[in-house]
Amino acid sequence: MPTQKYYNLVDHKKDGILRAMGEELLEHSYQEITVSRIIGRAGISRASFYGYFKDKEDMLGCIFRRLKEDMTEQFLRFIREEEGNAFRGGRRFLEYLLEDESGWSVCRIYHSLHNDPESRERMFRLEREWHREGMFARFVHRCYESLDPAGYPEIGEELLSSMLELGTLVIAKTVMFMFLTEADIDKGKIKKTAVMQLAILERGMRERKEVEE
Repeated sequence: MPTQKYYNLVDHKKDGILRAMGEELLEHSYQEITVSRIIGRAGISRASFYGYFKDKEDMLGCIFRRLKEDMTEQFLRFIREEEGNAFRGGRRFLEYLLEDESGWSVCRIYHSLHNDPESRERMFRLEREWHREGMFARFVHRCYESLDPAGYPEIGEELLSSMLELGTLVIAKTVMFMFLTEADIDKGKIKKTAVMQLAILERGMRERKEVEE
């Protein structure tokens, strides 16, 4: 985890340091990135870097959490802007990832990290830690509070949690297909299929009752 010295920085300096690492990941594999490359792009000294992080892996954990926070807030914002409609909010989130420059950059960073054996293993550990610390449960609760209660009268947080996990798989699979470079890949059809799958999930949210043990 970053040191308190890092957290004491003003926001734009913290953002600049993480942005440097993100830009490196857009251009190089995790294994190729060095502390020297990061500090050169961020414009900070080596001493400053080690005053903020233990090592490159420590910084990766910081970026992981920041990306999770940013994507969580984007998703919740779309849900709220769509008046608590899960399908419309989910569709806008998918479009943000695929069509917005910022969203697609996040996809490229995740793709880079999961393509590198060293960082992929670390990302899996970070994902488990994120769930173990209750961050996913907190995300589910915030989603539940953002939904239109009249539109989803039968759903509880347990079922919503399962639906969100399934929706995440749909979106992750769609993004993965978008990185395929074969000429016969119809990206428009892939997106249309994903939207249909999200619609099916949302219909289940409206119609199914809470899972009984």
